[in-house]
Parts: sequence; structure tokens; C-alpha cells
Amino acid sequence: DFLQGGEAHITILPQGEKLSEGESFLQSVLSPFSLESFKNTVSIRQLKSSTEREMVYELQAMLSNFQESGNVELNPQAALDYLEQEEAKLTEKMIPDATKRYSGLLGEVKNTHRSLSLLESEEAQFSEEKSLKGLDPKEAMIEATNREETDGEESFEKNDSVAKNCILKEESLELRQKVAEIEETREEWNRLSSLLEKEGLNNKEELLLEQEKMLQYLSHEQEEKELGKSSIFLYPLFCFFALCFAVLTTLSFLYAYTSVALPRFPFFSMGFSAYLYPFFCAFLLFLLLALSQRRIFTQQQRWVKQEKREFEEILAKRNISTFLQFQNSSKEELREEGSSYTQAKVLQYYNTLLEKWGKKEELEKSLALLEESYQKEKNLWLETSYKEKQKEQREELLRQYGILQNKADLIRPSLEENEKLQEKREALLEAKERIRQIAGEIRKSFAFHLNEDCGKALSEITGGRYDSLWIDEQLHIYVNAKEGFFPLEQASTGTIDQLYLALRLSMALLLQRENRDLLPLLFDDSFAMYDEKRLAASIGYLKKAYPAQILLFTCHHREEKILKELGIPFEQAELK
Repeated sequence: DFLQGGEAHITILPQGEKLSEGESFLQSVLSPFSLESFKNTVSIRQLKSSTEREMVYELQAMLSNFQESGNVELNPQAALDYLEQEEAKLTEKMIPDATKRYSGLLGEVKNTHRSLSLLESEEAQFSEEKSLKGLDPKEAMIEATNREETDGEESFEKNDSVAKNCILKEESLELRQKVAEIEETREEWNRLSSLLEKEGLNNKEELLLEQEKMLQYLSHEQEEKELGKSSIFLYPLFCFFALCFAVLTTLSFLYAYTSVALPRFPFFSMGFSAYLYPFFCAFLLFLLLALSQRRIFTQQQRWVKQEKREFEEILAKRNISTFLQFQNSSKEELREEGSSYTQAKVLQYYNTLLEKWGKKEELEKSLALLEESYQKEKNLWLETSYKEKQKEQREELLRQYGILQNKADLIRPSLEENEKLQEKREALLEAKERIRQIAGEIRKSFAFHLNEDCGKALSEITGGRYDSLWIDEQLHIYVNAKEGFFPLEQASTGTIDQLYLALRLSMALLLQRENRDLLPLLFDDSFAMYDEKRLAASIGYLKKAYPAQILLFTCHHREEKILKELGIPFEQAELK
């Protein structure tokens, strides 16, 4: 038995020459078979009539290989295992997070580039807008910065990547000193404004008008005193003279036009008639003077009362009495000094208010100048800071852009390699799926071919008792008898041996159907359990079904007898 190992010499019978490379010759001859397929088909040893389980998978794989490539040496499972190994190698070479990292870097690069574009277009945008309004780019930039400062947190939230929303540097020392000076001036101005507001002053013209009224009242008060003295003296005097001339006029009338006896006076020795008209004219004159003096006095008194009322209202409004007391001027001093002294004090009071008002106006002008100067310096500082910050931010964005680009460039080869590996992996997956699909289709057709051939063989061997059988993919056999299908295990031992013979013969033919020359069948006392009837049927069918050499090793003579009875030519050789 050359299957047990050892050296074997192969001789070409017609020439009687030995082959130098016997192993290569056997390899070419036995190429359709593996060890298991050889033992279960063309080589059947004693006590090995049942098919070994490995033959099921071996035969299926060989049929799959043969159907796919015409070569039974090709093994689909081996191909699948190889593809699995290649897929594992490709997966191991791939960088899992390369795509994710590259996508993240691309997003950061786009954001940085967007920030750079926005930063570069901002100044041009503001320059264009302000040029339409008559402003130069410098003023446009300053206005943009001022708007940035006014917008505050809202601008930071909306465009924190834009240069105009960046936090500027701390103000310079000169600007802080200027701000302190402005605040000090504003506090002084507010103090004066509050003081003047308490006095009820709204404008300088109102203050000057009040001063004029106060001085006018004081001057009228002095005139009133002088006029009062003259009025007190002149009015009674005029009344007295008017009364005297009235009496004289009456007496003159009586002397001239009546007969009333009147006493004679020495100075009227000529009589009253001559003085009637002069006395009457004098009476009228002094009467008119008295009435005129009274009218002037009454009107003057009315004017004085009105001015006094206004004076008292102003005193109550401005609280001048408190000012005079604060100036150490008592009522006695005011009475002693007179209206001129009071007029001087009132003038001093209003001069004080006018000085404060003038100082307030000076502070307003000074504050306006300081604010204008501060605004100019601040605008200059803002412009400088804005440009510096914009430059710093642009440099930082460019630096980040370069870093991100470098990282992306470093990852890009890995990404490209991943894409190539993924393409190969997808090709492997497609190949595996295709191999599985084809192998499955072949396995499904395996039982059909084997069932058809085995059914014919079984019918010939059993003389038509069993005309067909059914074999599933795992080579579980079911026999079709008159009673119906039943598992092979329920049949007799002889029937089982006959059926397995038919199965082996069918498999041997299937494996060699593409070969021009078939291997010889080897039976090593394989019919020991057959009776003569079954043996004759089996040998007859072998001669009919297998068109190649059949080697029958046996220690019995009944095979020789049956061959002679059937008329089958054979050569006999005894091994000693």
C-alpha cells in the first residue's frame, strides 16, 4: 500500500524504463484528488466501505474549485482565508481617525481663512462707506473704532473674530491725565451750575435784569425820600396861598358888586374892586400847583410801592438779606449807612453771582477745549491701537493658518493611503462576497449531480429494487423504495454497501469528468461483505460504468469465478 509512505519506483511498461521523477509524475496523475478524496473514491480499502465525513467537505470544495477555475486544486475556503488575512493587514495599516482629524483641521482652516478675509476687507469696507460720506479712510477707521467702543459686549458677541471687536490696549498716561483734568473741570462746573440753579438763575440776561431792577429801586428810594421832604413842605404852602387868595378874591367881589359894608383895611384904601382879577388868578395858580403837587406825590407813591413789591420778591427769591447778614451788615448798619450802602452791598451780591456765571462760562469753554483735545488724542491713540491690534491679530491668524495647513499636509498622505487601502479593502470584501455566492451556488447544485448519477448506479446494482435516492449537502442519504423514502441506516448491510459503492463511483466520475484519462479504481478486498448475487451485479456495473482500469485485490476466488461467468476479460496476478 503506497499510501503508507516509503519510496516507490515507477516504471514505464512498454519501454521498461524507470521514471527519474516519480513524485512529479504522481502529482500530475493525482492532481484532481487530495488524500481524503483519493481514499473515498478510486481507492477503497477493506472495512472502509462507509464514506468518511471529511469527504463531504472535500468533495464540495473540489467541485466548487472545478466549477470556478477548471482546477480542483483551487480551494474557495483557502481563498477566503487568504482574503481575510489580507483584509486584516489592510485594516491594521489604516489610521482610524485620520479622516475625522483631517475634516476637523479643514474646518479650522476654513474658519481661520474666513476670519482673515473678514479682517482684511473690514478696513476697505469702512473706507468705501466713509468715502461716500466725504470722510477719508483715517476718519472712517476712527469712527469704526469709536463704534466698536460704543457697541461694547454686543459687538464682541456678534463678531469676536473681527479686528474692530478686539480689546484695545490700556490708555496712555497722557490720556488718563487728560481725563482726570476733564473730570475735575466738570465737577467744578457742576458745582457752580448747582449753585446757580439753587438761586433760580437760568441765564445771564435774567441776572442782569434783576440787578438793574434792584439798583433802580434803591435809587428811587433815595429820590422818594428827597421828594417826600419837598412834597411835605410845598403842598401845604400852596394850599395856604390858594386859600388866602380865595378869601381875597371873595372880598374883592363883595366890595365891587354888592352893597355889603365891609371894614376898610389900611392897605386896601383904594378898595377891593381893583384886585379882584389878580386875586382870582393867584388863587387859581396856587390851586393848580397844590393839585399838581398832590398828583405827583400820589403817582410817586404808587411807583414806589410797585418797585418795593418787586424788590421784596427779589429779596425773597435771591435771599439777599442772608447775603447781607453774611457780609456782617446788620439792620442798624443798613439804616445808619443808608440806601447807598445797601446799594453797594446788593451790587456786590450781583457782582458775585455774575462772577460765578462768568466762571461757569469759562469752565464750559475750558471743558469743551479739553474734551476736544482729549478726543483728538484719543482718536489718534485708537487709530494706532486699532492698527497694532489688527496687525497682531492678522499675524496670529496667519500663524494659526500655517500651523493648520502643515497639520493638514501631514495628515493628507495618511488620508490618501487610507483611501487606497479602503479601495483595496472594498475590493477584497466584494471578492469574498462573490466567492461565497459562487461557492454556495455550487454547493446547492452538488446534491443534484450526485443524486442523478447515484440513482442510476443504485438501480443497476440492486436490479431495480431501489431506483433512486436523495442525498443532501451533508451526504445524508435517503433511499427510494416501493414503500417510499427512508434513511439509509434502516436498510440492510448489503444494501448499504451497494449504495456506498454507487456513491464512490459517482464521485470518482464527477471528479474526473474533465480528464481524458481516468485513474484506475482500487478495491482492496472491498467486497468481502457482499453475497455472490450482489457481487456479480456490482462487478457487472463497474465494467459497464467505469471505462478505465480496475484493480481488484482480494484473497478469495469468487471474484475470478464471477468475472469468467460474466465474460469480462481480466488479468490475474498473484502476490506472494
